[in-house]
Amino acid sequence: MLRVAAIACIALCACVGGAQQDTGDGDASGDGDGDGVGAGDGDGDGDSGGGGSGDGDGDGDGDGPGDGDGDGDAATCPTAFAGCPCGPGAPCGASLSCLAGTCVDADGFGDDAVSCDRFAGPSCPQDQKCVLLLRRAVDQDASAVYAGCVHAAVPQTAIDAHCSQWSIDYDHPNTDDVINLDPCAPGLHCAPRADDSGLYACQRACQSGRYQGIGQQLCAGHPGEYCSSAEANPFLEHCVLSAGCDPSDPLACADNQGCFLRLGDAAPGATPSVLSECYPAVPSPLADGMLCQFVNDCAPGSVCWGPAIEPASQWAAPNILCRRACTPGLVDDCPPGTACIAVSDSGADVSSIDVAVGQCE
Repeated sequence: MLRVAAIACIALCACVGGAQQDTGDGDASGDGDGDGVGAGDGDGDGDSGGGGSGDGDGDGDGDGPGDGDGDGDAATCPTAFAGCPCGPGAPCGASLSCLAGTCVDADGFGDDAVSCDRFAGPSCPQDQKCVLLLRRAVDQDASAVYAGCVHAAVPQTAIDAHCSQWSIDYDHPNTDDVINLDPCAPGLHCAPRADDSGLYACQRACQSGRYQGIGQQLCAGHPGEYCSSAEANPFLEHCVLSAGCDPSDPLACADNQGCFLRLGDAAPGATPSVLSECYPAVPSPLADGMLCQFVNDCAPGSVCWGPAIEPASQWAAPNILCRRACTPGLVDDCPPGTACIAVSDSGADVSSIDVAVGQCE
């Protein structure tokens, strides 16, 4: 179970995204991207399997209350090998270079399956297509997920259609590496359904911009959508519709869950919207008035949030606390000496939440 990171980087406006805290069993149930409490990088907890980062429970790299690094022991993938993740502090081995967060041979795995941008229009040679793929060298256990140029027909499985992840085998003409393609049409990828059924469906791909070196491609559909993934990998993010639940109602979500506030995604310089989402409830939640770091640090019925009248960009870590959620305008909805302040008083868009939302301050 997880805690959704909420505030780790709030002082820098990078924490209230939506990361969840691990509740102790090591399984990172929830978003791979940890969303922190605050505006900023979020992608929080989740299994960090595949994608070159090795299997293991681990939180994605999140900045802020909502996103954040989760607890979890992700097996490491030595950066001495092609296909392993890389970045600041994790340089690739000799003869390799870091491309889109993955160690590759100098010319891109030693063949023409080079990295490409799925969202930038044609980015491959004329006779190739940019497709999401899973790749593993025959003598290695670790796999890499990235968008690469291949000599293959573009997959055509439609949005919301059932899919099997990496179900298309691809025989590359210039390598013995094991390569499997995502089966979904351009702009989509095969991801877990939101209903926790364990099934997969083709869903709209996106890029939150939380990963260094990976551009931003935000969801442009429903205002309550945010970009997240079940694994800490920028190429596996997809658009998720938030629950729009009532955070003041401890029973708003399923058993062992709570309804908590998180920030939506926003372009640089833009004000993120406020979303509400169901996340796992932790066994030992923090009491109201205590400093919090993760979206679900607090008990159901409370939220990990900054001052309601301030934009998230102005929050400072010492002011991000567990506070009782409330409904503005209701009498006696807050403890004596406090009042219910509407979250919308900060100027944030709260239109995706089904009820008026405030917190006791």
